[in-house]
Amino acid sequence: MARRIRKRPSVKRSTKEPNKVEIGMHVAINSPLEMRREILESAISSAEILQHYEKIKEIKHRKLQYRKRLKKVLSELKFIAKELDNELPKVKIQEDEKPKRVAQPKIPSLMPPTPPKIIKQVIKKPQREAHKSKLETDLEELKRRLSKL
Repeated sequence: MARRIRKRPSVKRSTKEPNKVEIGMHVAINSPLEMRREILESAISSAEILQHYEKIKEIKHRKLQYRKRLKKVLSELKFIAKELDNELPKVKIQEDEKPKRVAQPKIPSLMPPTPPKIIKQVIKKPQREAHKSKLETDLEELKRRLSKL
């Protein structure tokens, strides 16, 4: 048995309502080129902010892993130190038996003192990956479009 579906009658509101605002389909923009430029610049800055956020999330994740690893290593080190302490024989050291240090006289050298050597460290920058993420390619595309304006 098929049910009949009754259509509701459409309700028309009066156009004399004071709060009703009609929305047009097209709106004129005074300086469209400047507006496009601002929109693209804001899109670029938001993409860069997202990139920085992702890097921060990755750094926090690695930091957490390093902390867990450090905690594990330190607990193992404490365990090994206790085992070593238990294995060593117990010896009492008396204060009187400690050998005293004898100050050695300084021998003046004929050569003038040499200045300390400066060691240069080379800091290697991490190499960028050959492939780029979708976010980076989109960011480059937006910058290219902005330069064309």
